[in-house]
Amino acid sequence: MRFLKAILFITLSFCLIYGITIILGPTIIGFALSRSISEQQIRLTGLTISPKLQISASRAEFDFRDNGRFLYGVARAPKLNISLTTNGWFVKVSSGLLQVNDMISLPSFKADFRSASVTNISAGQLSLRTPKFVVEEDFASSEIIFSSSVDLSSLRLRDVMFTVQNASILDEQNEHIVSVDMIVGRLAKISLGQDWRIQPLELEISAETAKLESDRFKKINIHSFSLKAQNDGSVVNAVLTADTLLTEKNGFYLKGIRVQPSIDLISLRFSKEILIQIAEGRFERTKANKISGNIKALEAVMGLHLPERFLEGVSNITDLEIWNKQLPLITIPELELGISGSISEIDKIQQASAKFKALIKRESETSLIGDVTSQFSNAGGQDCLMETCVLSDVLLNLKYEFEGEQATGQGSCSSDKCLEKIFALTVETSNTPKIVMGLKKQKILNPLALVLFAGALMQGQETGFGHKVEF
Repeated sequence: MRFLKAILFITLSFCLIYGITIILGPTIIGFALSRSISEQQIRLTGLTISPKLQISASRAEFDFRDNGRFLYGVARAPKLNISLTTNGWFVKVSSGLLQVNDMISLPSFKADFRSASVTNISAGQLSLRTPKFVVEEDFASSEIIFSSSVDLSSLRLRDVMFTVQNASILDEQNEHIVSVDMIVGRLAKISLGQDWRIQPLELEISAETAKLESDRFKKINIHSFSLKAQNDGSVVNAVLTADTLLTEKNGFYLKGIRVQPSIDLISLRFSKEILIQIAEGRFERTKANKISGNIKALEAVMGLHLPERFLEGVSNITDLEIWNKQLPLITIPELELGISGSISEIDKIQQASAKFKALIKRESETSLIGDVTSQFSNAGGQDCLMETCVLSDVLLNLKYEFEGEQATGQGSCSSDKCLEKIFALTVETSNTPKIVMGLKKQKILNPLALVLFAGALMQGQETGFGHKVEF
């Protein structure tokens, strides 16, 4: 009889505690929050506890804007479930619309936390899923899945894994749109309680496709690319690789791309030179005068971290063709091209210059050397490297060498004629017959074009064995 009474007493006590928890639980939780955390920091509206001990509220507001922290927001219909399993504690959190700092928005999310054991509740495995993640109107992503090992006592995350079905970045000022599909990423470790700039971070991201759309570059498609990055303070050193890159406007198709940029995330600027490597590719411009050829083993250095930007590179070019409307003018089976260029700092008027040297590989190796200077201008002081500007004051110098003789060309375009693409070109040869013979021997010029060019030279002013003619 006493044993039965004990069982009934325990059962009655459990029922009383259970009923008190359901009825007075919201009041107890509100009191505990007000004692441990200020009421101004967390406010719960419509707090209830269900018979299944699910804690829910119609609205939750949080505000931690003090002591250097800047975090506030609101969550609609948050829910919390806590259950005990043989392996540890299992916590489930879900919410409707979540808004943070008036910038970040999630239409809903679900999060799970499994503790390492029954006694160790500060360490465990965290996972989160949300259908959409939006930062103002500049960034949006969908179908995000996140998982990580977490230590709540030190706010450390390890083996952070995440997948994103697609993401997009909109730059309204420059009218650029970037979209990426099927993103998979991994972050080795990070502490949420420390400034990320003093932590050694290792990040890996891969994606199936990426697209860039802008008024200047039109569409750029990238397939199968990956990013590996490590930080040194606020500077992130990265290695970006891609299988292929296709630009619709300029007709570039590149394969085996490797780029090594370094970016300061505080200023969002490049911090040092960018190394670029391209295994092979092709370029083909079909509008107006056609230019096409194949690229092999391109290596370049780009400097975007200084006020005066520059580019230096070398590559092998094969099957180069240059057309004038329907007539093929120049055909070069193989050449080695070295090029360098620079543009001055951003201003209403920017000076640009470029130099190149092409070694034409035939029976006898010859070279074509040139340099060009020009001026870009715009009323708004925009960067002419990224925006379309007015081209003017172009000066062009060319030199072709063959067996000790040379042909030089000097071209110019005045400010009022550059928009009409009208050039004044002067060609001078040191030995016209030998230069013509060299062009014929190397089969660089179309035979018809060579005859017309030789005839034009012969009609020019004689200068010893050479000629000088203006076009």
